[in-house]
Amino acid sequence: MSSESTESVGLYQFLTWVEVNKNRLVKGALVVVVIGFAITFVRWKTHQTELLASDELLSLRTRLGAASATEGPDAKDFLAVAEKFSGTDAAERAELLAAGALFTSGDYTGAATAFETFAQRYPSHPMAASAAYGIGASLEAQSITAEALKAYESVVSNYPTSSVADEAKFSLARIHETSGRNEQAFKLYSELSNASSGFWSTEAGTRRDRLAADYPDLAAKAVVGSTNSPAISAPATSGQ
Repeated sequence: MSSESTESVGLYQFLTWVEVNKNRLVKGALVVVVIGFAITFVRWKTHQTELLASDELLSLRTRLGAASATEGPDAKDFLAVAEKFSGTDAAERAELLAAGALFTSGDYTGAATAFETFAQRYPSHPMAASAAYGIGASLEAQSITAEALKAYESVVSNYPTSSVADEAKFSLARIHETSGRNEQAFKLYSELSNASSGFWSTEAGTRRDRLAADYPDLAAKAVVGSTNSPAISAPATSGQ
């Protein structure tokens, strides 16, 4: 049998199969169309919801930053957005802003709980480090110093490249200094001033130098305690 005859037979068999199964094919095509439409609609609806949530959250943040506003949004306002648009990125941001609003209002216990809830619920969120820092700040505001230290240490160890890592290390050093643990404070101030740049580096350097001036032996101990650290000399004092 020639190749042309074989192709003709194959085409005839295919057309026969299509005729017999055309109802199934039509139904299958309809199913595909319906599923595709449903997916498109869900994506559109999700996008619209995200836009609405972002707009509503933005309006609250605008009120928060408006100098002429007589009363800014409180935690309940942000939580209302989070509940209304649950599952959106804006809802997650609203939860964190609610925690911040609690802290600003002086409700440090509520803020600590809210920050901790956010950190546990969204451990991979881009703002998880800020929530972790918020826990420490809320605990410190309540004078729960030991727990605040642990919270700040977790920020430094778990989010070393985050925007709040330097601030957390500075807070650690400040608590140590306030508690009279000058050697630990001096070490942290030195690490921060040597390894970073910007405000926290400058402020850490200033506090390190002040400690070195008040306690000249700190610099010597720091050099002896770390062979990898450059020598840090106490600022020269003028003779009397």
